Amino acid sequence: MNGRIEYAKHGDVHHAYRIDGDGPPDLLYLRSGTISIDSYDDEPRVAAYFRRLASFARLVRIDPRGVGLSDPIDGAISNLSLAQDALAVADAAGIGRFALVGEMGGGPAAIECAALAPDRVDALVLVNTYARAVRDDAGGYPYGHPPEALEAFLRENVDPAEQWTAEGGDDVALIAPSLADDEQFRDWWARAGRRGASPATASALQFAISTADQRALLASLSMPTLVLHSRDNRFIPSELGRYLAEHIRGARFVEVDGGDAAPWAGGGAAYCDEIEEFLTGRRSGPADRRLVTLLFTDIVGSTDTLAQVGDASWLRLLELYEPMVRSQIARYAGREVSTAGDSFFAVFGTPSQAIECARSVIDAARALGIEIRAGVHTGECDVRGDDYSGLAVVIGARVCALAGAGEVLVTATVRDLMAGSPQAFTGRGVHTLKGVPGEWSLLAAE
Repeated sequence: MNGRIEYAKHGDVHHAYRIDGDGPPDLLYLRSGTISIDSYDDEPRVAAYFRRLASFARLVRIDPRGVGLSDPIDGAISNLSLAQDALAVADAAGIGRFALVGEMGGGPAAIECAALAPDRVDALVLVNTYARAVRDDAGGYPYGHPPEALEAFLRENVDPAEQWTAEGGDDVALIAPSLADDEQFRDWWARAGRRGASPATASALQFAISTADQRALLASLSMPTLVLHSRDNRFIPSELGRYLAEHIRGARFVEVDGGDAAPWAGGGAAYCDEIEEFLTGRRSGPADRRLVTLLFTDIVGSTDTLAQVGDASWLRLLELYEPMVRSQIARYAGREVSTAGDSFFAVFGTPSQAIECARSVIDAARALGIEIRAGVHTGECDVRGDDYSGLAVVIGARVCALAGAGEVLVTATVRDLMAGSPQAFTGRGVHTLKGVPGEWSLLAAE
């Protein structure tokens, strides 16, 4: 996605937000956690989920106060302040009325926002979330986690990379169990979490969303509401979603297969199908399966380069680099699918086009003083609009991550498809690609 990041100001705090896609409808997405909007596209599954949403709506995502690109804060965070921040972003983006999604810990703030501005929220979608996460037996609420689990959670969790744990539990196994064995995902999760917020901010945010109690607001909500919840969700049990649907007038409850609390982890397409139909009255239908060659590129050592040259020089460098990459993609008849930071994802009709494009990008980038690596794979993808997803996309991204500076690394599939061509390849061994079944022979295109 080629989303632009802008800022809205509420009080003394500047809030970063990102817009992708075109409306109507306008879709404001509230989420929890300490991972920034600037990091989500670095994980292929997360990027695919949000690309799908942006294929049928103008998608607006926000870094909560204190997180990522938004201003740091000193003090408490409340669901009221998070809801007011969301409305300030809508104002800054020129959005009058909008659909609102609250995912996981972003649900309480979404409920607050819908109750605060019912004249602006046309529709509400609550994804794997709750009005209250902790049992209240005295108040007739025997759902959720016992109070002592919350106390342990708030006591133990100060590291943003280890959020959502209790007494040493495994956060990934709770939130995204389908990815529990994917070490590259774990690395991204930990790195992006630490980069997104300080321990103090993480603790303040977790306190606000974990101790929320929005039960009293549910009866006031009258907009069309869709509640989506994964059936085997251990982190946020499905009974919490059922409670929401039973106490919001006219709400529809849909149970999604699987145990992931993060909707993008395993069943992203199922969630997107339901949201699209709810907001637009239709589903885009089964994805179109296409055989394409995928090219991924990124800058080698970008963090070190940024530290050496400084923010201003780095931005000037990117202003030269990004148009160059786009011109080379067009030169070789490719289609840009998305960008994430300094990385590009494009698709081509043939492997030779992708490899020649990668070489041209590497050469042109060197003239700017930048080293590039590239990964190429050919496989079938699910195509919806401008979005390409599926296992082939994950493979391409993983291959790029293994390439060296100035190297075009390809799979054996690419080599086999180019049999008889003058293209030479040098073996780079057999590798296990995290999250991808089997072993993969990789080669460097000479």
